[in-house]
Amino acid sequence: MVGARVQETEGASLAASHAIGFCEVSVADNTPALYKAFERLLVESRARPVKPRKFSVSKMFGTLIGNNGTRQPPASQGTVVPCHKGELHKSRVMKRRQAFTATASL
Repeated sequence: MVGARVQETEGASLAASHAIGFCEVSVADNTPALYKAFERLLVESRARPVKPRKFSVSKMFGTLIGNNGTRQPPASQGTVVPCHKGELHKSRVMKRRQAFTATASL
């Protein structure tokens, strides 16, 4: 193979040592083997079982009320300033300052 960075035998033996599939393709050639390699990759990845997520109700409540089980020092508190969209550019409320200001558009 011209310009190959990895020899086919080396790639095949490496794939075999990790118990995975190996397809030797060339991007320069628009061959069916290239499409077959990607289709195989998609089929194998979709065939893997998806581990179901377990939700903890107490953890969800803790997240909602801000109690995640560990006591952390409170972050520096900011100020919420209700304003209209048109006022944001005039007063430059959007600009970051040391005393953080959060804006809420009504």
